Order: sequence, then structure tokens, then C-alpha cells
Amino acid sequence: MASDIEQAIRQICEEKGLSYDSVIETIEVALAAAYRKDYGDRMQNIEIEFDTETGGVKAFDVKTVVDNLTEEEVAIIEERQAEETAAREAAKAAREA
Repeated sequence: MASDIEQAIRQICEEKGLSYDSVIETIEVALAAAYRKDYGDRMQNIEIEFDTETGGVKAFDVKTVVDNLTEEEVAIIEERQAEETAAREAAKAAREA
């Protein structure tokens, strides 16, 4: 038996002529964006699993593991992190002003 949320999604899909899978994917993308905004940062690779039967959501921060980084790659990563930190601090200061 389908849950209320699944029935609602299927009804919307039928009324609007949308693919069920594309609507679920859109919901997952929107939830991932909201998660990044509220709990993470924009560079996180967040993947969402939306369970239509329960309405539950699972969020995963997908990481890429590498064996060795060159000093140049480490420097680039540190520079990006410093730029992101500076941008966040500037935005915070602007909001507080």
C-alpha cells in the first residue's frame, strides 16, 4: 500500500504529466541543496535518499579518497579553503552591519 506522500506525488505526476522518477529526483536535489545551505557548505557532495513510503530522508556526504596529493595540489586546496573562509566571514560581517 502506498503512503500518503507517495500517493500525492503520483497524483501530481498524473495531473501535470510528469515522470514519477524525475519528480523524486527533483525532490532529492532540492533536499540536498537545502541541506548544504543549512548544515554544510556549497562544495559538499551531498546525496539524498528520499523514502516515499515513510517520507524519511537520508543524507550522505560523498567523499573521494585519494592516495597521495602533490604539494601543489595541497596548496591549491588550502588556498580554496582560505578563500571560502574569507568569503564566509565577509558575508557574515555584511549581515551584521
